[in-house]
Amino acid sequence: TTTAKYFDLSPQGLVDEDGDIYYEPETFQKITAQIELNSQLWAAVEKDDVATIEELLSKGAAVETRDKNRTALVMAVESGLTNAIDALIKHGANVNQRCGNNGETVLSCAINSGNPSIVNMLLQKGATTVSTRKDGATPLMQAASLGGGWFGSGRKPEHDEIVAMLLKSTPNLTDPLITWENLPFKIIAIKASGSDDFGLMIR
Repeated sequence: TTTAKYFDLSPQGLVDEDGDIYYEPETFQKITAQIELNSQLWAAVEKDDVATIEELLSKGAAVETRDKNRTALVMAVESGLTNAIDALIKHGANVNQRCGNNGETVLSCAINSGNPSIVNMLLQKGATTVSTRKDGATPLMQAASLGGGWFGSGRKPEHDEIVAMLLKSTPNLTDPLITWENLPFKIIAIKASGSDDFGLMIR
């Protein structure tokens, strides 16, 4: 014997009482073809293969394809794949896309990677420096905390280089709300940089 099921009509096909969709054959083929294209795009991004990335995008692969919370662009940023980053942005990938559970942006992911060239690349492509994560941290504050903070054991010259880039790209540096360890952020930045250029720029 078989158990009878109740179905509702949807634009895609029949939906049973458990919420499972039974697609029309044509719709199912389109969906599976799109999934395959997106999967191939992800693999091409992992290989930093620009020619294949552009070919797949021209065939209809989704530039914002994602694996859970990560878009292809985020994955490329975290892996330092500059060719893939450039190709994805050229084809419309959103440089200010949020990802992750804390509301991180693509720029946040680049800062976490500690790679100044990727951070600079995103800034040149229009990444915003004023958006905050859910915990309230700005990109500048985030960069300040890399490696355990200014005097942390894991602090590297690359981290200070990222701070320098963000200082030049972040408006309202005199805002008293931009603080870290109860000191105005601009003072912390100048102190850590050891460069008169920052002091002149902010004054």
